[in-house]
Amino acid sequence: MNLKLLPALVLSALTVSAAEPRVFTNTAGKQVKATLESVANGQATIILENGQKFSLAVTSLSAADQEYIKQQASAPKLTGKNDKISPQRREHGHRRGAFQRGDLVGLQT
Repeated sequence: MNLKLLPALVLSALTVSAAEPRVFTNTAGKQVKATLESVANGQATIILENGQKFSLAVTSLSAADQEYIKQQASAPKLTGKNDKISPQRREHGHRRGAFQRGDLVGLQT
């Protein structure tokens, strides 16, 4: 694949999974709608609407997008599991089938 085309491809069809889709703008002003999947070692991984993943340098994006990525990278990650176990549950261990006082500690509607 021609590496000169990669930024154009990334900026033309981006949409990623974990967060809300957003329009990313590179330093040349080209825009693409995508969702941020992950950030590591100065590289952002995004997923396009067609499911393709691309990695690009965070510094190739606008200052606003770099700030967004910085905020997302420092945000707590939700795993879908009990990230916080109440003191009561920790003390008594796990009991299947019975709702325990404290199971919903920290959860708000």
